[in-house]
Amino acid sequence: MTALLRKQVALVTGSTSGIGRAIAIRLAQEGARVMVTGRRAEWGERVVDEIRASGGTAQFLAADISRGEDVRRLVEQTVATLGGLDLVVNNAGLIPRRADGSSPDGPLHLTEEAYWDELYQISLKSVYWTAKYAIPHLLSSQHASIIHISSNVALQGFGVDVYSAIKGALVSLTRSMAASYAHRIRVNCICPGVILVERNSPMWDTHPEMYEQYARGSFTRVGKPDDIADCVAYLAEAEFVSGAVMVVDGGASVKAPPLPSPAR
Repeated sequence: MTALLRKQVALVTGSTSGIGRAIAIRLAQEGARVMVTGRRAEWGERVVDEIRASGGTAQFLAADISRGEDVRRLVEQTVATLGGLDLVVNNAGLIPRRADGSSPDGPLHLTEEAYWDELYQISLKSVYWTAKYAIPHLLSSQHASIIHISSNVALQGFGVDVYSAIKGALVSLTRSMAASYAHRIRVNCICPGVILVERNSPMWDTHPEMYEQYARGSFTRVGKPDDIADCVAYLAEAEFVSGAVMVVDGGASVKAPPLPSPAR
């Protein structure tokens, strides 16, 4: 447990499962007071119960982060119930995979407009909403930090055009915001590779060969949510780091060939 994180209040979007859940638990283990949020109340309360059982401090508030009013309420409740706001982790987003392993994304001319709109609203406009309502509070913090969760597809073509565009925007936004809020708020970005999370399980069950292909695409192994949580915990207290884009993908994005996927 670090002295800096013991002083922090953290809001982690999309933290009822997967990477967000691991981030919330890790920050609480390090002493932060954590607001868990998402659309599934039952899942969120389970995360809070797990944190509290380990001696941590957490609250849950159901919210749809693609709706500005929900985000405003979420930020206000975080400040009111946990005593401030120091860290925002923009983790919520969609993964461009159907349960059978196929992708609704790319090539671009075959991608439905509704998918573009949904992905933009949940994965990018939500970041605007958290900035709009959280930054006035973050500016009062002595250790303010924002961490965006992007993807390694933002850095290399993997054949998911819309997802790459949205995640690439987060990389650019990170660097611009780091300059805009210099000396006031540190802004950093993490680009995960393939991570074993609950919502991927149906895909692995339907296409076990895809798991093997992803594993071979990494220099190490397929990622775990804790791998990303470790990086978030580091960035939350790394006071000399701002505007950074941290790639946590087992080296997958270094390799030239794109990772395979089922034919459309």
